Amino acid sequence: MIETVTISTAEYERLISAAEDLADLQVVAAYKADPKDGFSSEFVKRMLEGESLLKLWREHRGLSQSALSRLIEFKLVILKAADRQALSQR
Repeated sequence: MIETVTISTAEYERLISAAEDLADLQVVAAYKADPKDGFSSEFVKRMLEGESLLKLWREHRGLSQSALSRLIEFKLVILKAADRQALSQR
């Protein structure tokens, strides 16, 4: 036998909203537990100024050009060129 529950549309929408709020709180809690997964205001400022996203991300993760090159199995000379390229040049 299948049991069912009937609720009003208003109650359903309230439950959906509460679930979304909980998901938002979980994201905030995860960020607070490991803030390295977020971006600093300095990162965002540099990004908005057009600095290379690859360079910003690499620095954010604490990787040198050589380390990232080995990690992604990419030629260092190409990675260095991409690292220098500003967003405004694209």
